Amino acid sequence: MTARAVREIMARIRELDLEPGRAFTENELAEELGLGKTPVREALLVLGAQGFVVPRPRSGYRVSPITVKDARDNMAVLRALACESAAMTATRGLDATTLLVLSDLDEDIPTDTAEDIRDIVSARTKFFGVLAYESGSNRMLLLINQILNHVARLMHLALRGGTLRRLPSGQADVIVALRSGDPDQAAAAARRLVDAWERALVDALLQSDIVMTVNVALPSADGGRDLDDLGLHTARPAKAAKSGTAKAGASKSAKAAKATKASKASKAAKTTGRRDRA
Repeated sequence: MTARAVREIMARIRELDLEPGRAFTENELAEELGLGKTPVREALLVLGAQGFVVPRPRSGYRVSPITVKDARDNMAVLRALACESAAMTATRGLDATTLLVLSDLDEDIPTDTAEDIRDIVSARTKFFGVLAYESGSNRMLLLINQILNHVARLMHLALRGGTLRRLPSGQADVIVALRSGDPDQAAAAARRLVDAWERALVDALLQSDIVMTVNVALPSADGGRDLDDLGLHTARPAKAAKSGTAKAGASKSAKAAKATKASKASKAAKTTGRRDRA
């Protein structure tokens, strides 16, 4: 039941039925899915560890928001895994049946409806899933499937925003490299494909109105890191204010000490003068 809950919740997050930033409780989700609270709770623990949901103390969970930084980070991880799995698969070699499967996944599908978008995203991400499987590494398959869920969510978001009508293709070049059995050529082709996906997805996120509705954080004007992403947005001003207050207080204390010292000196001088006259 837990595995089923993971699959169903993941599908809802990936396809934006559970939109980025949405808050929910275990009870609400269990009722929607028709499952018990225990498998839902266990599934949310799994998805939390993978970065898809964030626990909210004493108030449930929320779906992790999408930021441009997240998008770039996810594509960087996919790039590394895709290049390695393509190289490993080229070295091992592929049979004619698997090459045919990969070619079918390169079909150009329109994105006019939600079902079209679901089909094209599934085909594009399965391509690298097959490569990871054929690499012979179970660990590679596990890791690339996890990151492909993140990338699939980005694809759904970009395609539904209206500014991206097609996902860039390039699988054919990867297939040619795999046929050649050259691991370097296969890795280079995989890199070019992921690079093209990243450019298209990030550009679509930045240009679409959906950026404002799903909490996608834009990069800072100077090209640096977004302080909100790093959790540093309010810490520095607070410290600066505290520091300024402390300096002002120290200045007042120093002035008060000087005044007290001068007063004591004046009184001592007057007392000495009286004694001398006496």
